[in-house]
Amino acid sequence: MEISRRDGLKAALGGAAALALGTRTARAAEAGGSGGALRCSMGGTPVFFDPHMLASYPTRDASYMVFDTLFSMDSKGNVRPQMVEKYETSSDSRTYRFKLRPKLAWHDGTPVTGKDCVASIRRWMRHDGIGQLIQANLADLKADGDDGFTLSLKEPMGIIVETLGKGSSVVPFILRASDAEKDDLGAAYRPIGSGPFTFNAAMYQPNNHIVFDRNPHYVPRDEAADFLAGGKKVYLDRVEWVVLPNPSSAIAAIQAGEIDYIQWVDYDSVGTLKADKNVRIVNVDPIGKQGYLRPNHAAGAFSNPKMLQALLYLVDQEAFLRAITGNKPEFYSVCPAYFMCGLPYASDAGAPKPDLAKAKALMKEAGYDGKPIRNFQITNIPAHNIAGLVTAQLLKKAGATVQSMPGDIATILQRRIDKSIWDLQWGYIESFDGGSPLSNPYFRANGAKAMPGWPDDPELERLRTAFAMEVDAKKRMGLAIKMQQRAYSVSVPYVPTGQYRLPSAVRTNVKDVIISGAPVFWSIKKTA
Repeated sequence: MEISRRDGLKAALGGAAALALGTRTARAAEAGGSGGALRCSMGGTPVFFDPHMLASYPTRDASYMVFDTLFSMDSKGNVRPQMVEKYETSSDSRTYRFKLRPKLAWHDGTPVTGKDCVASIRRWMRHDGIGQLIQANLADLKADGDDGFTLSLKEPMGIIVETLGKGSSVVPFILRASDAEKDDLGAAYRPIGSGPFTFNAAMYQPNNHIVFDRNPHYVPRDEAADFLAGGKKVYLDRVEWVVLPNPSSAIAAIQAGEIDYIQWVDYDSVGTLKADKNVRIVNVDPIGKQGYLRPNHAAGAFSNPKMLQALLYLVDQEAFLRAITGNKPEFYSVCPAYFMCGLPYASDAGAPKPDLAKAKALMKEAGYDGKPIRNFQITNIPAHNIAGLVTAQLLKKAGATVQSMPGDIATILQRRIDKSIWDLQWGYIESFDGGSPLSNPYFRANGAKAMPGWPDDPELERLRTAFAMEVDAKKRMGLAIKMQQRAYSVSVPYVPTGQYRLPSAVRTNVKDVIISGAPVFWSIKKTA
């Protein structure tokens, strides 16, 4: 017997949580909102809540609910004060002094202090690639009473504020000193922060259901919200995240009014939802995701530099983007920039045009003898599965033999650690991570220490370090361009396959959804 849409949703939530899904409080919210609960179908919920330990998007998204940051990025890519009220930089760019804004408080009402910030930054530096660069150049980091702290460097460095306001993996969220002083918070950790929502531990069901309540102690900045920056004003009483079993369940639930928000709508369902007068499509991430084709530099076909160059000319971004989005141009952009179009370090420098004849010629120069190119194909995520098929088609057009290596994402992420068994893998990186040579983990070319794929180019790494140390913004842009030119001409850490955007959907009674690059839920109002 087929399970009804409502029964399926209740099964996903379970017991008391399902009853809570329809609950509204009597308290009215400000400025046209009616309080109540916003019910969201998410791509995943976190299985751990340590915001510094690993680069996990569900953990990052939950952390934005619970924790706050010293600085945040606005829609123009500028980094603006968030927890910080004001700051000053010494003329030699070696000393940074920060003063916190008043009324910052933890979820239990106790005040946030400079000591909390110092402990959190020290912890974050140990776990983040850019943080480790800063840590190596750190002269001192100390609290200045309860409302401030000072960071001192051995050598001038121009990325401090930009990095403290970076939007993703790994975000320098501020924790209580008592938590930040622990190197590993463990799987049982339940977050207590100073952000706009509190974590409801009693209603948490791993991989299924997570609840955030309005933080009564949170005082937002007195300014408009802009991307991740500005005033985080909360009009809802509660935000509930659920994971539904498949895309069709989410579509049915939002049409029935059982949920209010879908984080990711599959492209085939866009037309159905556009035709529903009670639902609208929104794009919360205008920059989108960058697809990439990652070769294995350490062994196999692409350990040959000529084969790497052949791959550059083989990739046709339009072919990938049309296939992934179902030929919906409004959701994709051809983009030659390693650091993503629409962001500050975007450039077309050094980017080749697709050229099948040149790709074939380079493969011949490389001595390619028809040995199968082993192509990982993640089958349980539509974009990955489709991109894997496109990769195989393009390789075959160039005369290559292809061996497909299918599997779910968990299996392939484990298998790709073995350098001897694969040649290519398609994946994606989000805009916050791809937008800078410092935050993009797949742009590293430090050999055995790099992400699987293991590109090895000491000159690219030298340029990256110079970028981190440079205090002049124009010179940093010049270094970013040099890095991209080097990547296209020598290193080829990966081949960009274009930018695509995953649409979201909301009920029409949900207003003021923030365009943020990550799902955030302040500013949103839900009317009756």
